[in-house]
Amino acid sequence: MPENPENSPDPKQRPSLAGAVETKPAIRTMRTDVAELLQKKKSSFAQIAGQEIAAHSDIPLKPPRPGIKIILTKWAIRGLFALFILLATAGVISLFISPASEYEKKSDAPRPYFSTEKERGVSASTADKNSLGRALRSIYGEGGRTKTITRTAITLQDGPISRSLTLHDFFPLMELAPPSPAFLERIEGPLMVFFYHMGPEENRLGFATRTRDPARTLRDLILWEPTLVQDVRPIFFNERLQFPAEPTFENKLFRNIDWRWLPLSQNSDLGLAYSVFTAKDLMIITTSRAEMEAVLTRLLDAQ
Repeated sequence: MPENPENSPDPKQRPSLAGAVETKPAIRTMRTDVAELLQKKKSSFAQIAGQEIAAHSDIPLKPPRPGIKIILTKWAIRGLFALFILLATAGVISLFISPASEYEKKSDAPRPYFSTEKERGVSASTADKNSLGRALRSIYGEGGRTKTITRTAITLQDGPISRSLTLHDFFPLMELAPPSPAFLERIEGPLMVFFYHMGPEENRLGFATRTRDPARTLRDLILWEPTLVQDVRPIFFNERLQFPAEPTFENKLFRNIDWRWLPLSQNSDLGLAYSVFTAKDLMIITTSRAEMEAVLTRLLDAQ
């Protein structure tokens, strides 16, 4: 039976077999998987992402790895802590292996016997006999405010030990001649060396130290008077002294304190003065009259 032309489709309109069956790509990609998932669940991408986050919210997240700066900072702190422990351990061990001597423990400058306006620290050595003289001459040439006192805190390097200067050190280092061995035996404690500023460039040296027997020390000084100036000549540095034919010390009294004075210049306040301040067991020697009075004033005002 012949076909009805009206019912027979046009060859051009007749679907082919290849078009009737939908083909899928042979290779799966993230884009195709997401499209298929959206088509099946009839949901948007934001809804699906929210559901996934809610489903895995109970899983702990790994913390982010610290940066290089944080890592370096942590190791630096650990290194400093380890260094501190090492140094502390070494310090404790050194106390048992090499205990410090009495002088090494007292490395700081001792307290002055009276108040001063200024302090200068200098060093000297027993190995260099001229080191103390050079240090004192440098300060002697400096300027200072008039009627003020500068204390010279001297640290003496005695071999491996650093300690305060004493009168026993001062005499040989400054090439002074003591009156007798018994004189130094009664002296104890550190020596306080100071400069009194007479003017902008005019200074006078003095020193003070303790004595165990003030009465005998005063007697030693009185007996020393005939040669005292010659024996302590280096403490005047380059000053031109006018030596009297017969050195005669004068008795002086300042605020009920006795002291002795020998003038050595007719044009300036230059000479040799000494006193024993019994209230503090101090022997004081200065090279000017005003200097002695300034020292006694400070000692009396501090009582």
